[in-house]
Amino acid sequence: MDNYNRVAGRMGAFEKLMADIYDADKNPEGIINLGVAESGLMADELIEYYNTHFKLRGFDLTYGNSLGTSIELGNAMADFFNRILSPVKPIRRGDIVVGVGMSAVISQLSWYICERGEGMLIGAPYYNGFDADLTAQSQVVPVEVQFRDSVDPLSVTALEDFERVLLESEKKGTKIRALLVSSPQNPLGWIISRETLIAYGKFAQKYNIHFICDEIYALSTFKSKDVPSPPEFISAASINWEEHGVDPSRVHILVGASKDFASNGLRVGGLISQYNRDLISALATSAILMKLSSPSDILWRTLLADEKFMDWYIPENQRRLSDSYNFATDWCKRLGIPYEKACAGFFFLIDLRGYFPTRNAAGDILDSDEKRLQELSSRLVANKVLLNPGTSYHHRVLGMFRLTHTLYPSVQETGLARVEKTLKEIRSGNV
Repeated sequence: MDNYNRVAGRMGAFEKLMADIYDADKNPEGIINLGVAESGLMADELIEYYNTHFKLRGFDLTYGNSLGTSIELGNAMADFFNRILSPVKPIRRGDIVVGVGMSAVISQLSWYICERGEGMLIGAPYYNGFDADLTAQSQVVPVEVQFRDSVDPLSVTALEDFERVLLESEKKGTKIRALLVSSPQNPLGWIISRETLIAYGKFAQKYNIHFICDEIYALSTFKSKDVPSPPEFISAASINWEEHGVDPSRVHILVGASKDFASNGLRVGGLISQYNRDLISALATSAILMKLSSPSDILWRTLLADEKFMDWYIPENQRRLSDSYNFATDWCKRLGIPYEKACAGFFFLIDLRGYFPTRNAAGDILDSDEKRLQELSSRLVANKVLLNPGTSYHHRVLGMFRLTHTLYPSVQETGLARVEKTLKEIRSGNV
């Protein structure tokens, strides 16, 4: 219930934010959300592509040819991800289940592999949406893993902490059914190595749990001045699990349109599970509960099937990701804001502890970091810009924030200017 209440409170606050969201034409004084993982870097080209290629037929106003994933979309996804993920075994349409966004897919997946009150391990910091995805319907417990100070959370050594938390959790009565990992990682913006992925799989095998690998940022990797030679992205589909003593039926991959294809609004998420027919069959029985609309189905499958456009889009998107990251980190350097390097995703972590206000608007002394963090966040919102604190991603350091660097360029610049204005006000002593 505590998890549920926390998620409900956060979702309520987000609803209020969205009611006053920035729009250059309709609401220029609205709030710019620099904490949400959205990308506008390819927005103009994608809008033109979708508007040009979208065509409805009479058939598209029916229930189509499947109560779950349409035959056409399943085929388009299989063909595309066979090209992109380099799977050991070719992905087939029957290995895929699609739903209205990744949240719906994770919710349905957790419903089938867990009982109410059972848990999934997630290494912190982690994407805060997982809390709602797991608790809202299936009431699965997100079991947070905090790592020892000296441990890289994306290393093989971190499995010792996963094991410690698993044993502690089960001793307290929460049975662990799965390990959920983002690769590339959110909010760290880093790529997980093959060695670590294999360690995750072996851990899942040892404890007879599922290994779920969220790969929605698989194509959103990039070079930068900070990381000129980033690690290679490795898909869980490209690992021969049986060679490592891992039953591949416990390995599941999440993909979708929101991030790599900068199309959050289409609401398309997918599960690829190549070796677990029982799971796919179970999900197929309830897939109608999260069935895509025909427009979303048509738009994404058309995009995926267009090899010429994709061969241009993927490297161009990565080039723009590099530029946007360099722009945002140069801004951090100019202001003297410490940050953690990234090479994937739409964001990186920044450290604003040096900008904690010491007094509130009434002049009262703020005697704790919790109060200083709250005051800083309030002043940002007062200047119509939002940054998500790291604590909302289960980061244990107060004052860390996740900064999105991929908004539409003019919006990004305006948002950063509002943050800078706020920080300068704090430094100058103005409330």
